[in-house]
Amino acid sequence: MNEMLETLDIVGLKDGRKMSIRRFTPPEQEYADGFKHFMRYLNDENTRSVGARSDGKYADCSVDRYFTGEIDGRIAGQVWYGWGHHDNPVANFGHVYVDPDFRGLGITRILMKYLYEDFRSSPVIGALCTCAAPQIAELYQPSGFHQIYPGSPRLYSPGSGYPDDFNDLTEQYYESTSALRVVPGSMEYRHEIDCLLMFTLEIKKIAALQRFNPTSVKDYQDAFYAIFNNSGVTMHQLENDYFLKGVPPLGKMASLRRFAASAITSYQDALFKQEDGRGQIFVVLTENGHCVGWSFCLSPLPDKSTVFFDYEIHPSYESFAGEIVRDTLKQWHNGNDSCLWAACPGSSGKITALSDNGFNLIKNIENGDSEKIMLMLYRRR
Repeated sequence: MNEMLETLDIVGLKDGRKMSIRRFTPPEQEYADGFKHFMRYLNDENTRSVGARSDGKYADCSVDRYFTGEIDGRIAGQVWYGWGHHDNPVANFGHVYVDPDFRGLGITRILMKYLYEDFRSSPVIGALCTCAAPQIAELYQPSGFHQIYPGSPRLYSPGSGYPDDFNDLTEQYYESTSALRVVPGSMEYRHEIDCLLMFTLEIKKIAALQRFNPTSVKDYQDAFYAIFNNSGVTMHQLENDYFLKGVPPLGKMASLRRFAASAITSYQDALFKQEDGRGQIFVVLTENGHCVGWSFCLSPLPDKSTVFFDYEIHPSYESFAGEIVRDTLKQWHNGNDSCLWAACPGSSGKITALSDNGFNLIKNIENGDSEKIMLMLYRRR
């Protein structure tokens, strides 16, 4: 029996045809080739992610499970979820797609049933995903997914024995610790950072927006700064997130990483830049192995001429910021002699952590919103 590719069931569809339900766990190269062709509609970053995952590139550090429906030997639809090889992993669910020729037959609901059965027996503490619109969230409710806050595109389904409420889960996960460690980053912790940490910080941002009751661009800026800049946290926020539609345009506030570092859009994006030889990424772990942040030394530009440093950490661990900077620099300079640049708002709590570890102010930059950006440079001593 091929455990990488299993036929789970054969079900009847509304039009009378039969569909085979298959579970595909990379690496399984023969099936992967046809599967990647089926998923060719994705954008560049997700095409790269699905292609690498389905080829088994990350099989040593993460598990990926694809559930496909086949009609007459042709892939008609698929859903996916995956998690990292470590204790208390977080799962990401997504890449839901049905071929236009087979839509309207209830294929997604059928595939979700089998994914959810598999998920309930997995070791993950919860599965997270982002949907394109609020009404799509209803499609996933029978599988235990619900919005992490009203009107949110972010969905959460608890793992077996874990809290139903997303905030309760994060309270358990981001527990107190006496020490943190910085280790080289890989795809293993992608879901903890691009899903759990990002969603958690987003809730804090929305809470700030509601508290400030914003009515103008300045009100939105004040709300963002109150949560992120005072805590030393950076956050990349796409302007087209639908929960922000209809509000005043945020302009340069769309990204809370500053200057060239704002080109690093996510942990996964940073990982791909690392694979392309443009620098290195790191993850921040607690004593219990919980991933609570990350850092990078990367060139945002293809010519690799200038390397930027930045970090992102859950606010509960802000007191460790200086250690995170120090340990990242130490590991980066084990094999690199290049200078590092950093940019952050003048009001950011990051300035102390950077200055204490050898970053010196080079220039104050005023942007169009009258915000002062501190451009800092680190040279190896």
